[in-house]
Amino acid sequence: MAQSPNTDQDSADDRLMSGDGSAPIRAVDRLRLIYRSEGPFATVYLAAADSPHDAWASVRPDLIEQGATDQAVRAIEARLGLPAPQNTAGHCVIAAADGTTIVDHAAEPPHYDLAFVDTLPYAAPLLEWDQRRVPHVVVTVADDGADITSFDVDHRAETTAHSDDATGPGPAHGLADAVTQACEAISARLVVVAGDEGLTGAVSEALVARLPVTCRVVTESVNDVDDLVDAVVRHVADTVARTTVDHLRDHRFLRTHEAAVDGVADTIAALVAGAAERILIHDDPADQRRLWIGPGPADLSLTQVGDFVQARLNDAIIRSAVLQGTAVYIIPSTGETGPDDDTAAFTS
Repeated sequence: MAQSPNTDQDSADDRLMSGDGSAPIRAVDRLRLIYRSEGPFATVYLAAADSPHDAWASVRPDLIEQGATDQAVRAIEARLGLPAPQNTAGHCVIAAADGTTIVDHAAEPPHYDLAFVDTLPYAAPLLEWDQRRVPHVVVTVADDGADITSFDVDHRAETTAHSDDATGPGPAHGLADAVTQACEAISARLVVVAGDEGLTGAVSEALVARLPVTCRVVTESVNDVDDLVDAVVRHVADTVARTTVDHLRDHRFLRTHEAAVDGVADTIAALVAGAAERILIHDDPADQRRLWIGPGPADLSLTQVGDFVQARLNDAIIRSAVLQGTAVYIIPSTGETGPDDDTAAFTS
């Protein structure tokens, strides 16, 4: 991996690659780091609620058969041997040829175990996991106060608010003040308010007046903890789905104003020109279309050019976007109602 003269940044990079949780970590940060290394890259996504050992044993021979280097195989094995966060159901490890790795864990498993060796890392599921990490706050209210739990990208925090801590009339205002602070601290996109039926509505109304429109406020009448957990999971999934719909709606609108394109060829042209501001792309692991790429972020071609090498098309588009600082959003297949080739770019 290329060395940076900034030792503080090197230290941060080491922590990020180790996945030790000492700094906020996003999928694009991980990918930028692994792109510094040389391929071929070995990528595994494993479904394992407890230990990934059995899943790893089943995909390891396939990874070797595909041409993974010894260093990459050993590095993946070592990473999978480290403790995972609580409630981990999915494991991802991407290893470069020299054994440099990035890791991630998800609360939901991949649909099935995957093992890839290719010119570039298989990145789409990693980005999709990130999309599902919605910063949110869960509030359980009662007459004497509220329990507030904040779920950020990589951690959670719990606080208690008291009804008499009000800056306005009535207990709902004091509770809403405390919840608003918790939401602002993590840029929450969702608040779920549950508990005392007489207070949930009042607290929710007070929150709607305080919070930005980008943060949804919903109420739940459940009191059982398991029921509340199920409700929160449902609301998080709904928030993700709403975001996807918003992206697709934005694309349709902007395309009519010549501020967006769709289809593989036009999306690639936007990336080559450095004009792409956001990429929408659907990914299917069985899709093995190829693209020619060079060393630079904008070095993409549908036809062979000089010393360019071939890479899986979607992985090449994602790499180009990530290295150019262009946002990437993974979308479901939309058929005739969505972008051509399930691929689009918002342009400047």
